[in-house]
Amino acid sequence: ILAISSTYTIQYSDQIHKIIRSTFNLLGYREIDLNSKNNKNKGSKPIVILGYYRVAQAFIQEIVQTHHHMKDQILVVDFSPVAKQSLDHMGIECIYGDISNPGALHHAGVENAQLIISSTSDTFLKGTTNLKLVQVLRELCPNSRLIMTAENENQARVLYHEGAHYVLQPFKMVGSSLIPTVLTGLNGNLNMMREQDLENIENDFLKRELYLKKGRTEK
Repeated sequence: ILAISSTYTIQYSDQIHKIIRSTFNLLGYREIDLNSKNNKNKGSKPIVILGYYRVAQAFIQEIVQTHHHMKDQILVVDFSPVAKQSLDHMGIECIYGDISNPGALHHAGVENAQLIISSTSDTFLKGTTNLKLVQVLRELCPNSRLIMTAENENQARVLYHEGAHYVLQPFKMVGSSLIPTVLTGLNGNLNMMREQDLENIENDFLKRELYLKKGRTEK
């Protein structure tokens, strides 16, 4: 059932995205008003992240835990009020907007960014692709450096030719990082690696809980 529902969700992601966006608007979570001259985020931030999905979430968690001084340099554009609430709680600025809409990107002030990151693969993007985004961004933000995401080398090649400054390939990165783990397993040392990884996870969890608790206390 899960496999069928996942396939259905991906196949009809654009339609689902439109329904969810309309529902959020009805609930009061308004997207950027493209007709308002006062709504443009003129200052923007040096780093703009388009979409708040798995890689972006991991990146933000790393920023909060180990590079706290960079928080004020980051702006996230996402259409999910849940994402905005989470980011607000961590002290990361988030603008509610549809990244597939060039007008929304313009009014978010992304053209002022030094670095723009699209860390979501095409499978999970709604209403756009990394190729469409890089084409829009090259015109909208000619002076910004663009980090895009590809699901395979062919996509990466196209994105580079279209002007991406760097292309993330998550599956390739995971595959490369698996090599030392496999070699360690063959040498019979996985238990040690397991203990180290579990310790790091527990430490990260405690740091995150302490940070969130501190945020709640300050409020």
